[in-house]
Amino acid sequence: MCSANSRNKMNIANLTNGLIKAIKKHKSILIFIKGSPDPDAIGSSFAFQAICSSLGVKSEIIALMELSLNQNKMIVSSLSIPVQFRQNLPDIEKYDAYAVLDHPSNYVREVGQLVCAVHLDHHAKSDDSVDAEFSFTEESINSLSSLIALIYREMNLNIDREYMRRIATSLYYGILTDTDMLSHATSVDSEALEYISAFSDIKLIESLVALPYSGETMTIIQKAIRSNIVYKNWIIAGVGYIDEENRDAIAITADYLLNNNDFSTSVVFAIIKRKDGSKFLDASLRTKLIMLDLNHFIHTITPNGGARKYKGAYQVDLDYFSKYADEEFLWNFVRSVTVSHIKHGRDTIKYLAVTDIFSRIGNRFSRIKSMFHQKDINQ
Repeated sequence: MCSANSRNKMNIANLTNGLIKAIKKHKSILIFIKGSPDPDAIGSSFAFQAICSSLGVKSEIIALMELSLNQNKMIVSSLSIPVQFRQNLPDIEKYDAYAVLDHPSNYVREVGQLVCAVHLDHHAKSDDSVDAEFSFTEESINSLSSLIALIYREMNLNIDREYMRRIATSLYYGILTDTDMLSHATSVDSEALEYISAFSDIKLIESLVALPYSGETMTIIQKAIRSNIVYKNWIIAGVGYIDEENRDAIAITADYLLNNNDFSTSVVFAIIKRKDGSKFLDASLRTKLIMLDLNHFIHTITPNGGARKYKGAYQVDLDYFSKYADEEFLWNFVRSVTVSHIKHGRDTIKYLAVTDIFSRIGNRFSRIKSMFHQKDINQ
């Protein structure tokens, strides 16, 4: 098994060679998107599939959760990204390995004894992760799509122009969304964008950015505005029950509350109702505090989640209450417990070490310096 983490300087050439070796060991790889498929996971998985194909390895991209945001639906349909959305995994025996991209854990219960060939991410690795033939986590970047783009540059793949347009555009949008429209972009993210922008469909990107929120999302934002709780410098909002296809609205609402209020941190949570009738608690967190260890905060609540720098999320299974019919009582109970845990976590919060804070500030200075350098070149 080959592994690396953010403490090691990222070497794209070595990373690419290790990735190629891991892929070429297999004939067929299941590319599994864990959790809600966001643009970074979709773009990374799509690009990874093309790498597999270039090496003569068959692959399929499968997600067990449907898309919810209009923008995500549009990027998949406009670029004909072959993601299969299923309730259950297909016959596992037709694959000899699986890969997980853009998730802190590569543990997938549904694959049984199938070996994990590749695990790539940019979050702190989860404790329930399993061994992978090739594992790489780079926390210094804010989008996995950036890493994949630099691997493409290193491999110099011979891909036809139209296929490359689709891949590059999906990576471009993945970088934009995971860096909050470049507000948290690092020098690596900027370098990746510089490479793929020449191949990308910028008009499609612009139309995606301009796409309005759905009516369901606006309703959830309004509910959060009406029902939030202010605790010290945090704003906390429980928004009740949400159908699974609208769960991405939780993250959007957390962004909205943070960006439109004078608070340091926002937390938005809801009970998600799956199509099969089961339920789980889903929470999104956003912060302006550069010294807050959001990942540690989440893991004091549950191992089923994680964070990177300014944003994070966690989930708690509610199967214990699957046969409980009184939804109002269940929501009041879950809301009370969740708010209590968040308040306690806020009061016993862990902050980053000084070296980590300096690293984050250094990344900001590097980004600002790069912007001014580019401006001088253009002039």
